[in-house]
Amino acid sequence: MSSATYSLVSLTVVERLDATPATFGLVLAGGAIGATLGSMYGDRAGALTRPGTALLWTTVVSGVATASIGWIDSVIALIAIDGFAVMTQAVIGVSLRTRLIPDRMLGRVTAVFRTLSTGASALGAFAGGSLAQAMGLSWPFFIGGAVAILLGPALFRWLSNSRVAAALPAGNPVSEEAA
Repeated sequence: MSSATYSLVSLTVVERLDATPATFGLVLAGGAIGATLGSMYGDRAGALTRPGTALLWTTVVSGVATASIGWIDSVIALIAIDGFAVMTQAVIGVSLRTRLIPDRMLGRVTAVFRTLSTGASALGAFAGGSLAQAMGLSWPFFIGGAVAILLGPALFRWLSNSRVAAALPAGNPVSEEAA
């Protein structure tokens, strides 16, 4: 979903919003600022609640920001919000993965995760371009955002706080203060 939409941000800014290429640079800077803040403060944002809840909300926030790009002209702010949500999710997800996967398997699990996500990124970019060509430039954002919003609660079934807590090794509990 991210690749389906991010591959079209430049066209959205330059064609749909009739902005200059310099404005596209500002959009990228907004995304970079949001992502940097998410990587710096993602652990703190995640500590406000438990991991499953944090992953649910970051998915939904990312979906709302993505869908909004399809009809709101404040692309810089939306990309910054999405960047923050995605990087917060990455911090929480990778931290959780390192706590859940045994050390002897962590490298292999990470390699498989990256292989699958890289392959999905290529397919997503192709799908986003095809969808934009068939339905219009805003539709990949609407559909991608809706998928993320709907996917959040579905994923929460697999990544619920109780399932995460049960999967963690003894002596490595989920923070009780965030309960």
